[in-house]
Amino acid sequence: MGRTLTAVHPEGGAGVEHLPAPAGDPGVRVERADDGSDAWRLHIGLPGVRAADLDLVRHDDELVLGCAGRSRRVLLPSVLRRCDVARAGVAHGVLTVTMTPDEAVWPRG
Repeated sequence: MGRTLTAVHPEGGAGVEHLPAPAGDPGVRVERADDGSDAWRLHIGLPGVRAADLDLVRHDDELVLGCAGRSRRVLLPSVLRRCDVARAGVAHGVLTVTMTPDEAVWPRG
């Protein structure tokens, strides 16, 4: 919706929990895999998040990330909207999602 969430009301409690201001760089980066495959890699900064605590769901053109009762939606860059998630992992505060072209929608010729 184009709005930035800046605060939430904690469940079952009074007051407001203020969220840190988003950085100028959203921490999302796309690159081609360097292993000679057709794969792409999407890197999303998630400091302090462990792989075991993260839920990852693909919903249409978005990735929905969930952790500790909170969620974040990341709109996929256009080149990845025609790809399938092959694998994902978290290391050093960065989620790396490897995506491969969906043969049904990527023209070959």
